[in-house]
Order: sequence, then structure tokens, then C-alpha cells
Amino acid sequence: MSDDKSFSVHNLIIEQCKKANMSGIEEVRGCDEETVVLQTVKGTLTIKGEGLNILSFSKSSGELLMEGEITALAYSGEDRGKGLFKRILK
Repeated sequence: MSDDKSFSVHNLIIEQCKKANMSGIEEVRGCDEETVVLQTVKGTLTIKGEGLNILSFSKSSGELLMEGEITALAYSGEDRGKGLFKRILK
């Protein structure tokens, strides 16, 4: 993927663990009812749950909307920025 991205901010809003609205999504790497794997501008995001379903995804804007029972989120890979604990324990 090119370093010249039209979007560089990644946001994630989860409503009642049932709906997620995201920005900064580069691609959907995999999706089934229990796992969604996304490439974001900050690395790979894996979402676990039940009945997961992507409602919409715009590759041009990087926005994704999904629903289902969200039980876990994990980031891996590329720079995820400096988290609170990383800054505190520096």
C-alpha cells in the first residue's frame, strides 16, 4: 500500500457493544459472523464477537459501519501510536 493515503486518522466508536462506526479503514482482510479483520492506517484491527456483519464500507473514504455483539478488539502490526501506559511508563 502506498504511503500517500487520502486519510490518516483512525477513529472507532462502539455503541452498546452492538454497533461500530470506524474511519481510517484501508481494507477488509476477512469477515465472518465471529471475526472481522481490518487493515487500518494504524495497523491491523481484529474484532471478535457474535453475529458480526459489515453494513457498509467505503474504500475511498475509509469509513466502515458494522453491527453484532462485539466482545473483543485487538490491534497488531504497524505503529499504533503512543498509548497512555506507554507514555506513563517511559
